[in-house]
Amino acid sequence: MADDARVSCSLPEHPKTLKLLRRLQDAAGWSLVCLILWTAANRPDGDLAGLDAEEIELAAKWHGETGAFADGLSEVRFLDGEAGSFRIHDWAYWQPWVCQRGERIEKARHAANARWERRDGRGNHATSTAPSMLTAMPTTQPNPTTPKPKSKAKAPAPANAVALPGWVPTEAWAGFVEMRTQKRKPLTPRAIQLIVKELGKLREEGEDVGAILDQSTRNSWQDVFPLKENGKNGKRESAFDRVAAEDRQSDFRSKVRRVVQQQFEESPPEAAPDPNCPTCKGTGNAPHAGHPGNFFRCACTYPANA
Repeated sequence: MADDARVSCSLPEHPKTLKLLRRLQDAAGWSLVCLILWTAANRPDGDLAGLDAEEIELAAKWHGETGAFADGLSEVRFLDGEAGSFRIHDWAYWQPWVCQRGERIEKARHAANARWERRDGRGNHATSTAPSMLTAMPTTQPNPTTPKPKSKAKAPAPANAVALPGWVPTEAWAGFVEMRTQKRKPLTPRAIQLIVKELGKLREEGEDVGAILDQSTRNSWQDVFPLKENGKNGKRESAFDRVAAEDRQSDFRSKVRRVVQQQFEESPPEAAPDPNCPTCKGTGNAPHAGHPGNFFRCACTYPANA
């Protein structure tokens, strides 16, 4: 059974189609497409032998007058022959893929059988006449190739494979190793050597080795880093850094005080409002033109205008 059929882009404008629509209206166009699809699925050779006019109309989903659709197809020569021996005109030309479906299936079956015979050691290898699989339809037979067994991953070396220095805390180290194992990043002997070497450097700088390991365990880090204590980028903040920061803050506050004080000193003192001022009427508060009900300091209160 075919899954699809070919419908030419010229079908709507074909003279036969136009004649059929003129006789039977637009519903005949849809019934024509339905008949093409039904034929591809059930009569891939285009031969409708054994079907009378009514059965053809049922296959085409024609709901009009009985016999009118089949007669119209015969008149415009979409159908060749007579009732009981109808055949779609030029079916092999317009539907080559559908017509050759049986041939493709047979070629695929023949090629698959030949392949199985070669793999089973049967048949003549040199004189096999099976067609190429490139011209055959894919089959649904299972692939007999035996899958290769998956290679087992090597188990990681235990964390105690490398002797640890005495200055490494046992409990903190065990917690770090367990965290790495839970993250599926177990320690290799080489990784243990590198981490211990880094811990030694941090220890010489005054760092607490146990606290460093606990920090990595707490944050699920795979490596070790200097402790983070009130500093940034993993660096400890020294007393000098704290004093310098306090000095910078003190200088900033002093500058702000000086600027504010200078602004107050430079602002002119307020004078008595002019009783003859037409803007404020002697009140010193001038109304805001854009915002009724709001007032601002009138210019007559400045010493230059007093």
